[in-house]
Amino acid sequence: MDYKEGKVLEKGIALKGVKHFHPQQIFECGQCFRWTSLSEEKDHYLGVVAGKVVEVKLVENEVVLLGITEEEFQVFFKDYFDLSRDYGKVKRILR
Repeated sequence: MDYKEGKVLEKGIALKGVKHFHPQQIFECGQCFRWTSLSEEKDHYLGVVAGKVVEVKLVENEVVLLGITEEEFQVFFKDYFDLSRDYGKVKRILR
């Protein structure tokens, strides 16, 4: 998944320039559990991961992760959301 940079917020992280990340596709794919949609647009979810209550919101081209610190993002959540994988490439191969 591509993203340009992360900006630390008071209560989380905002990832800028995110591509290939839509909360509905991720949290309703049948492989994620304990995530609940908080909006009709399916762009805002709440979940419990590793004992943390986390909110994920899609805001234009930013993914906002609320309820985690920058360190928690770097140590755990970056891998949890598989943000280092090039999903554009994966999609091209599967077409």
